[in-house]
Amino acid sequence: MELFPLVMTMFATALCHVASPLLAGMFFILPCIDKYVKIDLRTLSFDVPPQEVLSKDSVTVTVDAVVYYRIHDPIIAVNNVANVHHSTKLLSQTTLRNVLGLKSLADMLTDRDGISGSMAASLDHATDAWGVKVERVEVKD
Repeated sequence: MELFPLVMTMFATALCHVASPLLAGMFFILPCIDKYVKIDLRTLSFDVPPQEVLSKDSVTVTVDAVVYYRIHDPIIAVNNVANVHHSTKLLSQTTLRNVLGLKSLADMLTDRDGISGSMAASLDHATDAWGVKVERVEVKD
C-alpha cells in the first residue's frame, strides 16, 4: 500500500505493461508483479555547476546558472529517458557552454536576459521529447 500526495503521480507497471498515471490517493501494489515510479509534478530547480567557457573573442570565463523546470507529461518522462533529472542537468551544462561560446565578453556582461532567454528556449525545445518543460534559466556569475 502506497500513499501519494497531490503534487506527485505514480506509474505502475504490471508485467511490462504501463498503466495510466495514478494521481493522489492510496494504491495497492503487488510486490512480485508490479513496479512503480514516483514522479514529482512541482517545479524543480538545480544549479548548473560552474562551466569554463571560451568566448567568441578568446577569453576564458567561468559561468554558472540555475534552471527551473517541471515534468509536464509524466508518461513520456518515464518511457523516453532513463533518468530525466540527470539528463536535463547534463543538457543544461552543454547548452550553457554552447550559448555563451557564441557571445563576446562584452555581450556576456550586458545581455544576461538575452542569454537566459535563448538558453531557456533551447533547453525547452530539446527536453520537450522527454516530457519536461523548462520554465526559467538564470545566469548567476
